Amino acid sequence: MICLILTLFSSSSFCLDNPEDLGSCIRYQVTITTSENEIIEGIFQHATYFPIFKFSEIGFKEFIDSVAYNDTITIYRKVHQLTYPNNDNRGLNCVPVLYAIAQEDIVKIPSSNILKADLKGYEPCDNCTSNNEKAGFDFNGRSTITELTSEEIKLLQQNPEASYQFWYPDSEEEPIFGYGSYQILSYNKKIGINSLKEIANTLVKADIEDARLDAYNSYAGRQKRYKELKENLRRKNVILFTVHEAP
Repeated sequence: MICLILTLFSSSSFCLDNPEDLGSCIRYQVTITTSENEIIEGIFQHATYFPIFKFSEIGFKEFIDSVAYNDTITIYRKVHQLTYPNNDNRGLNCVPVLYAIAQEDIVKIPSSNILKADLKGYEPCDNCTSNNEKAGFDFNGRSTITELTSEEIKLLQQNPEASYQFWYPDSEEEPIFGYGSYQILSYNKKIGINSLKEIANTLVKADIEDARLDAYNSYAGRQKRYKELKENLRRKNVILFTVHEAP
């Protein structure tokens, strides 16, 4: 279970942009040199069911070529740890950290344009993952958020006026909507908890009704509704985002 992602239907990234069961998640610190001699430093994440790759037979550049998704790799220039929303330990022995990458720090590189790839280090994607290289970094945490701007990430280091977390009801809808939650935080003194609950209820009801009418063809409409709501709330200093959970 691996990848990376602030809002439920938007863009979260576990490792390979798939928020479901992905085995182990490894976060590589890399320096990429492109064929245009551009130097890009950042994070490359990879999901696997196999033990941690030791690069004993091929180099790191060849490894990236072999795992590139649609012949493209995604580099995150910087990963931020969010202060809000508050995390709970969900019965674990540690408090999971919520990570985010600003949209402007996401770089997609065609693997054919990579001249050189240097590995600087690696670690599990989730801070609560046990560091067991032989068995693999079994990922059972939350996705990294990739739908936020740098300004939103800065706001999320500050105490909000109100915040609300919500899910779809436990029912037959769960396989349609996936595993995870919405987080909605207000940095507008005029928008409090009651307003956030009303926004949440309206969104959930509309999405569930769409799914009820046409369960497997409603995704595009729900995405469009989510994007429009997110942009509208952003103008009011309200942040909506999705946190996917590994099941």
